[in-house]
Amino acid sequence: MKYKSLELLDQLEKQVQEHISFVNSLEALSQETLHKRPHEGSWNILECIQHLNLYGSFFT
Repeated sequence: MKYKSLELLDQLEKQVQEHISFVNSLEALSQETLHKRPHEGSWNILECIQHLNLYGSFFT
């Protein structure tokens, strides 16, 4: 499959901006909400973000 470089870069930039906006929206949530686990054994919001940041560093 061939990709047009500039189109791919534009798409990636848009996705990154959307992800940044989403994470910024988490600032409005309370500490209680950020630490709450949806169910026993699952990760909370902060743990998910930490995991993504750690693996993001791994791939760069």
